[in-house]
Amino acid sequence: MKIAILLENFVDEMEFIYPLFRFREEGFDVNVISPIVGEFKSKNGLFLKSNYSIDAVDSKDYDCVFVPGGYAPDRLRRNQKIINFIKFIELLYKKSNINNIH
Repeated sequence: MKIAILLENFVDEMEFIYPLFRFREEGFDVNVISPIVGEFKSKNGLFLKSNYSIDAVDSKDYDCVFVPGGYAPDRLRRNQKIINFIKFIELLYKKSNINNIH
């Protein structure tokens, strides 16, 4: 399973770091995605790095998207590419669940 964790400035670092490590411990392929590749400052001043920009990824390649809290979601929702990425994964998820209902 491939998981996207979204990153932006003022993310709650505990809501970012803990899921990141837990997903990796369980063997998931995890990518940290942000509007641009680089370092982002958390709510408490910790610098966190993204692996990919939203322009470099395709939502069709992901099974799950995780949006950590803090003020990052407010900043992420201002980016239409991020919104489209999340909406596409949600649409795929709903479609696959509808097809699996007996």
